[in-house]
Amino acid sequence: VVRWGEGWVPKDVNKFVVLYRKQREQINREKDSENVLRIRFEDAIYHYDEFSKRVNHFLNLDEKLHSKDPKFMPSRSINNTMLWKKSMYVKELEKIKFIESELEEYLYPFE
Repeated sequence: VVRWGEGWVPKDVNKFVVLYRKQREQINREKDSENVLRIRFEDAIYHYDEFSKRVNHFLNLDEKLHSKDPKFMPSRSINNTMLWKKSMYVKELEKIKFIESELEEYLYPFE
């Protein structure tokens, strides 16, 4: 149970796993209408062309008229992924591995 005042992300890793799992389990993809497109931020960075085609197709947009936004730079945004590999998170490695093991089905499949 997450207590009031703890913030959106619980500091306790066990509470985080429980909260995250409960939130994700409440998503019923079978009830998604045809107006719902589920996307992953990481796809916009690692597979931009495919991601862009998928979004444009979903929105029925001409790809030639809706090209890449010059303000969005995947080469820069990539720095906001795989943060666990950065040395500043070495102290949290045990928690990271626990989250990986408990929430594996929700993790992005980095190559």
